[in-house]
Amino acid sequence: MKSLLKVILIFILIIICNPTKANTIELFLQNCKRTIDANLDSSIFFSDKLIALAKKENNYHALSEGYKYKGLANYFKGNYPKTLEYYQQAVKIAERENYSDILISMYNLYGTFYKKQNNLKSSLEQFTAGYNLAKSINDSSAMASSLGDIGLIHQLNNDTLLAIDYFTKSLKIYQQVKNKLGESYCYNYLAEIYASQNKYKNAIAYLNKGLKLRLESNDSKSIAINYTNIGEVYMQMKEYDNALNNFNKCINLSKKINYTDLLKHSYKMVSDVYFKKNDFERAYTYFSMFSDLKDSIYNEQNARQVNEMEAKYQNEKKQLQIENLNKENEIKEVKLEQQSTKTMYLYIFSALLILIIGAIFLSYKNKQKANILISEQKKEVELQKEIVDKKQKEILDSIHYAKRIQQSLLPKEKYIEKNINRIKK
Repeated sequence: MKSLLKVILIFILIIICNPTKANTIELFLQNCKRTIDANLDSSIFFSDKLIALAKKENNYHALSEGYKYKGLANYFKGNYPKTLEYYQQAVKIAERENYSDILISMYNLYGTFYKKQNNLKSSLEQFTAGYNLAKSINDSSAMASSLGDIGLIHQLNNDTLLAIDYFTKSLKIYQQVKNKLGESYCYNYLAEIYASQNKYKNAIAYLNKGLKLRLESNDSKSIAINYTNIGEVYMQMKEYDNALNNFNKCINLSKKINYTDLLKHSYKMVSDVYFKKNDFERAYTYFSMFSDLKDSIYNEQNARQVNEMEAKYQNEKKQLQIENLNKENEIKEVKLEQQSTKTMYLYIFSALLILIIGAIFLSYKNKQKANILISEQKKEVELQKEIVDKKQKEILDSIHYAKRIQQSLLPKEKYIEKNINRIKK
């Protein structure tokens, strides 16, 4: 009730303060992140507000985030059909808009979802895809998270050495980026390895180390998980009172944050402890509580819905891939047709260019021949002119010569004039 009143108060403050729409989206998103580890109903409330505003503003990144957190909250509440429905919505938007950050987290969330269904092959595929994408964009924290998850799958497949290798790699990266919460998960993973080898003191030491970091981070969900992990180790050690103490801490915190799935698991653990203590009445009580929650989570209808939704989603995804492939083929065909047209035009242009060059070359050759002919004709004319000039000179020289001879034979003009004058007298 207090949590609900707190949510309503926060919402009223948002309305009163009337921040910009962009700031309101960011505020809703931050509250989704904050409440996912504190109060799942509050997280769903803020997810719905984020989704509604993101749709109105066509903010697809925020819309995808809203679906992601709403799916995650439903996962922790044990509503797996709703989990899958909202996960699918988030992935569709993230793939369409190519949001790498959301796709990485969705790969890891899907991997965890498949692991819960005991589908380890699909789970490993999702975690590996998340790691590869995180590595491609150099997201260290996401890489560390994926490495830890991959280690868990190898641990479940009884490949302990490979699991330790992945947990160690994950831990080193978290330490480098100073991610305390991430470190705590690695310590818990390593503690499980020690517990499986009956090295209980080492397991408890790592779990307490992880719990300290989680308490510093104030992450309710991970703290609750840590308590149940410690309880399980004490149960293996047959220290049943310590086991019950930690399981009860987990139960109280799980109820507070509505972590139904972990609450179910803790009821089963407490039932097992009371059974080992020969307290069969309490064992039956807690087993009934476990059974009731299990039936609400893992009933036949939910299982069918999950399978149907997953099959439908995979079919839609395959159909989309086929459509995209057909579009790619159509684009390739258009490109090939365009390329063929370009090639044809190139051939035509080349042929025309060759013809033009040939015509220019032929014209040049003809011009050369004409110039040679004109040059020869010019030389011939010059030669004829030289001959005519020479003949003319010879004739003129002969005339001049004959004139000189004539002048030398005839009496001089003054002599004739003198004789004429004498006769007149």
